[in-house]
Amino acid sequence: MATAQPSGSNVLLRNSICAGAAAGTATGLFNPLDTLRVRWQLIPVLSGSSATSAPPPAARTSLLRFARAIVASEGFYSGLWRPGALATMLS
Repeated sequence: MATAQPSGSNVLLRNSICAGAAAGTATGLFNPLDTLRVRWQLIPVLSGSSATSAPPPAARTSLLRFARAIVASEGFYSGLWRPGALATMLS
């Protein structure tokens, strides 16, 4: 008994949909973590600038406290997700 192989266009469509779903999931899950990492690394550089809304020093004792302080002051979307979303999607 021979099994029918899907046509080339069906395989291409299925692979394209899966690739798009994987890229969207990765961006949605890891962009906030990457934004948090970059903001954590820039604390020493930007600590003297009045233009930044850096969390208080007590919030910088752990990454979780740092993330909570950002979400409390700026919100999840504006503070963690939006800053790097466009750059991640364009790369």
